[in-house]
Amino acid sequence: MTRMVHVPEPEILPAQRVVALPGALDSATWPSTAVVMRLAPDEVLVVGGSVPPLDDPDALIEPEDGFVGVDSRRDDIREWMSREAEWEIPASGQCFAQGMVAGLPVKIWADGGRALVLTRASLRHTLAE
Repeated sequence: MTRMVHVPEPEILPAQRVVALPGALDSATWPSTAVVMRLAPDEVLVVGGSVPPLDDPDALIEPEDGFVGVDSRRDDIREWMSREAEWEIPASGQCFAQGMVAGLPVKIWADGGRALVLTRASLRHTLAE
């Protein structure tokens, strides 16, 4: 039997996209409040925190307002994915993954009991459904 889970409404999440040398991203001291998602060797998306000084004078740091997200319990997101996706996130540990869930392109970051699901802002209502 599928249990009912409560997932909050998606909200626009303030974020910053950072493109810099991979070594500069690796050596940065990210704030503990930030969710840092490595999109490519030279690119991160930072949600909920500021970007620290980087050892790359040519680094690009731009505000990113194109995503909405749901910050929820990891178990609730895993339950949703078990019904709506052909893949899953690990039950524990920190992870970042990208793929399709319920027909939506999503980015999922999880750590401990928390999970953050992001999708394009234009898909906000679809994610809410």
